[in-house]
Amino acid sequence: MELPKADVWAWDIETAIDGSIVDYPTMLSASSADHNLVAVGENNIRSLARALKDSGAALVTWNGWAFDEPVMKNWGIEMPMSHDGMVMAYMDDETQALGLESCAVKYLGVKGWKHGDWKTFDPTSEEAAMYAARDAQYTLQLYHELSRRLGRRMATIESIIAPARRALDKQTAIGIYISRCAVDRERRNAENVRDMSLARTQGFTGPDFNPNSTKQVGEFLLARGILLPTTETGKPSTGVGVLQSIDDEFCKSLLEYRGAVKTLSTYVTPYESLASLGDGRVHPEYTLIRTLTGRSSAKNLNVQNLPRAYKDFFGAPLGKLFVECDYSAIEFRIAAWFAQESTILGEYANDPGWDPHLFVASLFYRKTTQEVTKAERQIAKSANFGLLYLGNGFTLYEYANKQGVKMDMETANEIYHFWHETFPGFKKFYAETRYELVSTGQVEGPTGQIRHFGDFSLVPKHKRLECLRQAVNFKVQNLSAHIAYIAMAEMNERMLPMVGFVHDAVLFEFRSEQAFEWHRSNINYAMMVHPRCFLRYHFDIDLNIPLTIEYKVTHGPPA
Repeated sequence: MELPKADVWAWDIETAIDGSIVDYPTMLSASSADHNLVAVGENNIRSLARALKDSGAALVTWNGWAFDEPVMKNWGIEMPMSHDGMVMAYMDDETQALGLESCAVKYLGVKGWKHGDWKTFDPTSEEAAMYAARDAQYTLQLYHELSRRLGRRMATIESIIAPARRALDKQTAIGIYISRCAVDRERRNAENVRDMSLARTQGFTGPDFNPNSTKQVGEFLLARGILLPTTETGKPSTGVGVLQSIDDEFCKSLLEYRGAVKTLSTYVTPYESLASLGDGRVHPEYTLIRTLTGRSSAKNLNVQNLPRAYKDFFGAPLGKLFVECDYSAIEFRIAAWFAQESTILGEYANDPGWDPHLFVASLFYRKTTQEVTKAERQIAKSANFGLLYLGNGFTLYEYANKQGVKMDMETANEIYHFWHETFPGFKKFYAETRYELVSTGQVEGPTGQIRHFGDFSLVPKHKRLECLRQAVNFKVQNLSAHIAYIAMAEMNERMLPMVGFVHDAVLFEFRSEQAFEWHRSNINYAMMVHPRCFLRYHFDIDLNIPLTIEYKVTHGPPA
């Protein structure tokens, strides 16, 4: 089959029949400026798909990266990577619903059309063909409209987002090997904590007490004379935050019990199941268009929210090497770059591995770096990270204590003032961001991505500081994420064996230690040098602060 000549073809597949979703295409539609085509039946769909693949035209889909392209690949046809209209709509307005219908209504001014019952769907009917053709035609029209609206931001998608998507798709296919030993260890630990804390809890209440019943917990605490806040429905609140605020041994035991149960259900059991099935790997599905800051997210399983205590769930199979390569303090560095904070820039220029926590502790406690204690450095670390996003003395106090760092309010307030006196550039950065936010209702990252807030004058006064905090957070996290995406794309081009991605860390699996050492220089270049060169060449960004990485190497069991 040969298609009529066109610069752009939009395509869309349907995978439903008689109201059921199936794992293969039942219909393929394609639209150009002058033609609408619909293929029904396997032979016709394959013929049209191959014609699209060989057409030489730019291809456009809606949610094709996550759905249409993988479905076709599983069906044996690997389509060229299309422009994804859903990604374009996200780049235009990250706050909006991203469905084809809602975006067509918004951008094209058409009426909504999805009012029918999918149980009556017949892929061989003329009505179904019209439905499919309309999807492809609207996808094409939205591509042209969004291209016009995005302008130079199309370069952000094409040079940063799309290459990262390709790299992540390969990582999903390979998967991260799960260390069964580490998962088994955490099951034993969590079960021991669960059983011991349950016994202590029921020692207060009796054996018939159900620690999972909020009603029983509330009644027991009230009977002990402990006042509880109420929920919106007027019932006693027994959430984690409430229990943590109560100095009571029963509450401590109950919190331990709940924590152990959550560990088992949320982390141990899902990873344990995957470790015992198939290839013993987790194959997370990554997305780049679901967060307000542009950071990636993951599902099935969400490897990016695995607590640090369980990071060794990821490992290497027999005879291989698992390597985690993590950007060092990237958000602190990027925030300092935005602020052009001269002290930090100067220290990093002299020593890319400079320790800002030791530096702050040394100045605050008036000691040499050799005299600073581990606890004092930890307090300074809390200040560097707790104050970065417009924290004050109280938020520093809360942040430090949540991290297990004991700090009183007086010390927290002293460090707050000292920190801003030491690094005055941050307040200037915050003021510039606030001006952009107030005057435009949005903030833009240096690579072109935008976070929308709307008319700032309509934001209640008590929420304006939080809006500013989110605006600053967006700028820093977005550029940090894009640096990691640029590095991943480069390593994908160099065919380095990436198996996973956790925000600022790239995960590798090497066949041997020799193979890792052979490729270490490529990793160093791709993560530390290439992003700065790329940003300068493509976006005229002078990232005048060095990037550094840290390696963590885990050996698999001997083969």
